[in-house]
Amino acid sequence: MSTKPIRGQRRRGVPSLVLPGDLDGCGFERERGQSSAEVPRYWLAGEWYDADEPDAVPLTVRYVGRPTRWGNPAKVVDDGGLGVRYAVMVDGPGFCEGLYADRAAANTRAAWVYESSSRKWVKDEPIELARHLAPLVTADVLSCWCPLDAPCHGDTLCDLVGRLRSGDLVPGLVATLDVCGGALRIEGYDGYTVSELADEVRDVATYGDWTSDEAIENIASDEAVDAELVRVAARVGGAL
Repeated sequence: MSTKPIRGQRRRGVPSLVLPGDLDGCGFERERGQSSAEVPRYWLAGEWYDADEPDAVPLTVRYVGRPTRWGNPAKVVDDGGLGVRYAVMVDGPGFCEGLYADRAAANTRAAWVYESSSRKWVKDEPIELARHLAPLVTADVLSCWCPLDAPCHGDTLCDLVGRLRSGDLVPGLVATLDVCGGALRIEGYDGYTVSELADEVRDVATYGDWTSDEAIENIASDEAVDAELVRVAARVGGAL
């Protein structure tokens, strides 16, 4: 697993996914100079993989556009006759971030809005952000409709997932392909994933007739891990 996922472009029809460096739009490409008779090589995060390698695995792709929970709330819409062509509107608050004559400028602004709000999320609520991102940590590719050469909120998501995997977003929680199938876990511990620890906290608290704090202390003692990290894992996993 690379440090962070790569962004792919979702498309209607065939092929339905285009990856960086994908010359023919087939989800994989041949190296320059490689003949059509040779086995194509998959492009993933800056590395080549032979498509016929015995240990080759399909790419795990997660769609992160609207209407998923990871979609950008800032969207580019027709200005409705205001004379400037494009407006950047933000869902929820329902306010206009700007009016633009150029679609590319509007797309850039929409991507910036997401990146800017994410910076605040990283600073103020990293645990909640980690909970939001946790389902994406096993993905090789995060896909959206934006062209690969255009700004996209998916680029910010790829960076954030990379930070979560590396332990930079929430110290003590990491994700690596060789442990727990790439799922989020406590660093140096491979007994339970974050999701499984959260389930365990719920079960022990429910069926053991204990408080959540008592359940966390009990699990930490049984598993020989730091109780505070179990608490963090339980929060990220949605148990607290």
